Amino acid sequence: MPVPERPNADLRRPDLRRVDLRRADLHAVVLRGADLRGVRAGEAWALRADLRTADLRNARAERIVLRDAVLVGADLRSADLRGADLRGADLTDTDLRDADLRGANLRGAGLCDALVAGTRFAAARYDRRTTWPTEGFDPRTHGMSPPSTRRHRDEPIVDLSRPFPHSPVRPRRTRWDRGTLPDDGLQWGEA
Repeated sequence: MPVPERPNADLRRPDLRRVDLRRADLHAVVLRGADLRGVRAGEAWALRADLRTADLRNARAERIVLRDAVLVGADLRSADLRGADLRGADLTDTDLRDADLRGANLRGAGLCDALVAGTRFAAARYDRRTTWPTEGFDPRTHGMSPPSTRRHRDEPIVDLSRPFPHSPVRPRRTRWDRGTLPDDGLQWGEA
């Protein structure tokens, strides 16, 4: 199912304190400046959500999916984001002090100028695309899992930027390549 490019809902500056959003579908929702203090959003799906300057202090959002979400300037102090999927999320200037990001997926996330004092990162995953709050920030000293040398599910098997003959993987020929359909035995162009 394709993800909508337009927001599904545009709720700027709403007061949603302590609302129960567990397992909610928040695809591409716009909640700029929303007051979400103490919200319960465990296992919610907020792909490409716009939460700029939202107040998420003390939010309980275990295993939330915030993939490619925009959280620029958001306040996530003391938020519980254990196991959250933050792949590709923009967390620039976000206040993450005392937040719990244990086991979170931070691959490709942007944490530039984020405040991370007291943040728990144990077993969080990152990759070479992840950007850090300061020049001297070392993810390993914060207990994060180093990037794997194995291919991740998100990475293509074949590098499509290279010409095919130099590609490390050659596609396997199938019956479809020969023009026969699997079940009816018809040839292409026959009716």
